[in-house]
Amino acid sequence: MSQDTHLFSAFKLSARENNAAYLENTTGIPAISGSVLFNRASLPHQSSSMRHSMAGGGPRQSMVPRSSFHRQSIAASSHLAEGMAALTITNQNTLNAAPGSVRATTARKAIAHGQQNAPPTMNYGVGGGLSSSQTGSRKSSTLGLKSGSMTSVGRGGGFVASSTAVMMKDTRPIRDRAYQNMIANSVYEYLINNNFELDMKHSITPKSLKSPTQKDFVMMFQWLFRRLDPGYKFTKSIENEVIPLMKIAGYPYLDTLSKSQLVAVGGQNWGAYLAMLYWLVEIAETFDAFDNKDYDIDEPEDTGLNQIVINYITKSYSAFLQNEDDYSEYEAEMRESFEERIAAIKTTTDEYAKQKQKFEQELQDMEQSLPSLAALQNKGEALESDLAKFQEYIENMEKRKTKWSTMLENINEELTTMEQEFTTLEKEKATLEEKIAGQGLAPADIDNIIGQREQLSKAIQGNDAKSSEITRKLQEKEQLARQAFDSLDTAVQRYTSLGYRIGILPAGAPNCPESRNFEISLSSPLAEENLGARPNAILNGLDLRHEVRPALQKFRMEVAAKVHKAQDESIRLQSLLDRVAEVLADKRDQLDTLEAQISAAKITYDEAFETMTSDASSSHAEIEKLERKIQAMRIGVQDGRLQLEQRAERVVIEYDHMQHAAELIREQMQRKISDYIEKIVGFKLHVQAELEEHENFVVDELERQSKRSTGHDNEEPS
Repeated sequence: MSQDTHLFSAFKLSARENNAAYLENTTGIPAISGSVLFNRASLPHQSSSMRHSMAGGGPRQSMVPRSSFHRQSIAASSHLAEGMAALTITNQNTLNAAPGSVRATTARKAIAHGQQNAPPTMNYGVGGGLSSSQTGSRKSSTLGLKSGSMTSVGRGGGFVASSTAVMMKDTRPIRDRAYQNMIANSVYEYLINNNFELDMKHSITPKSLKSPTQKDFVMMFQWLFRRLDPGYKFTKSIENEVIPLMKIAGYPYLDTLSKSQLVAVGGQNWGAYLAMLYWLVEIAETFDAFDNKDYDIDEPEDTGLNQIVINYITKSYSAFLQNEDDYSEYEAEMRESFEERIAAIKTTTDEYAKQKQKFEQELQDMEQSLPSLAALQNKGEALESDLAKFQEYIENMEKRKTKWSTMLENINEELTTMEQEFTTLEKEKATLEEKIAGQGLAPADIDNIIGQREQLSKAIQGNDAKSSEITRKLQEKEQLARQAFDSLDTAVQRYTSLGYRIGILPAGAPNCPESRNFEISLSSPLAEENLGARPNAILNGLDLRHEVRPALQKFRMEVAAKVHKAQDESIRLQSLLDRVAEVLADKRDQLDTLEAQISAAKITYDEAFETMTSDASSSHAEIEKLERKIQAMRIGVQDGRLQLEQRAERVVIEYDHMQHAAELIREQMQRKISDYIEKIVGFKLHVQAELEEHENFVVDELERQSKRSTGHDNEEPS
């Protein structure tokens, strides 16, 4: 059976010998005889419906039925048996094909809550395996998935997802402005057309889909997810809800979502979350289309047999949920429907067989009346083939004719040009020979001159190469010397800087050992007289090993002793500072305590004074208020009595006027009602007359048609 691979999958029911014994033992529902093609398009809306999760608009990845008996939360998330009780559904051809096709087996299931006669629960997974556990209640069904199975979605009962999700690379142009505008318009239209604002009590505009607030996104996501699972309750923050729920729903691009981005979904990352909302809208639209039986498929197969099976399944499972174990009535209805359908199919088959025999006889008659048709067709085909070949040969000859004419013209032009060049070269040769003869040189002398010139050129080239090599080596040596000089200059500068910093330079400095001069005298180090100089020559005659090093070591020991002494003094001062800080902290705590006591006493005094003052003021004000109120009440009683007397007089007068007006209105209404009755009776009589006239016209027309058809039937035999 052909199906639209982007909408639903086709499932083939197994034969009776594969599931009859198992179904009767586990579910208590009688097995169905024969193998039946189960077509998704024949599922009734009032009994059950099948749901498949979609990834990016592709095929559904798994199947979960939806029940009209139970629209609960995830606790009753898998009412699979309502649409598939007593049937094993397998998709053998698509198990190893596209990711959206799965092989599923289902059976009637229940959750144990104390009853003993309930059938075992069957787990539903991609692998096709069924595991049972003894349960006790017939009030709901459960659906389980094996590890690695596809996501299952039940619109009426929630989601059940596998522990692993298939990650796909997002190839959608989610950063393209045109694409974002397109999907934003689609999401906005779906939300508005399905009463989003009324359900969520939150208004949105097209701008809300382009630069949304966090509340806009939360409202849209919760509403769309509840379109798939109406019973789900959001209890966590949005950043902790979205990713797990989308993983359960089978969203294939989870790597584009992150908790940090969900805290504020606007900005550069909005494209990924807008695409996620669009994905939810596509699934919700598919669910809506399935609920409305708008499958948008054109199937030539007859779905009547599938409808009979679904009716039997629905009624049997409804009885099963009502704790009824007798399904013979529904089986009898199904058998009767099958027999009626089989009889109709046999009648149609007989008619087709008769038409086939008639058409075969007509074909034989036509073939006998045209015995030479095949020979004429073969001859015509041969002539057409020869004609095509001749036309092709003529076209090739014409092309060659044009080509050779052009080639001949080009060759003649090239020949003329070569003759002219040859004449010019002959003239130049004669001129050169005359010049050489005038100089008195023989051809052998010219050859010797050319040979000597070539030898001199080679010698010059060799000398140039040697000169270049020597220049290159000199440059390398100079570069090395320059680098060594730069390193030496840097070292001397660092030595001098450190010497001045620690006070050993110049001679006579405070820390200079034995008042010696340790400065380095270095001037023109690359001069000839300074090449190969000893260290004492640049250290003012001091010996590096016996004078400079011992003096520096002695200075180092003195510095170390001073450092230790300074550290000891620092420790002593730090201890003293700590003790002073402790004393200061104690004094500060005592001061804070005293200030707190003073503040508390002051606050108590202020409160007592304010309370006393306010009580006295309120008492005086209350007394004055009561006096004014008593005086006002006396005045009001007198005014009220006068107003009541005046009002009573006005009411009597108004009552008389209203009674008179009511009499006038009653008379007017009676006159209008009489007029309406007369008009209605007249209209009724007019309509009755028109109907009688139309009836007479129809009767006359039928008589004419019957006479005409009778005359036509009489003409046919003649």
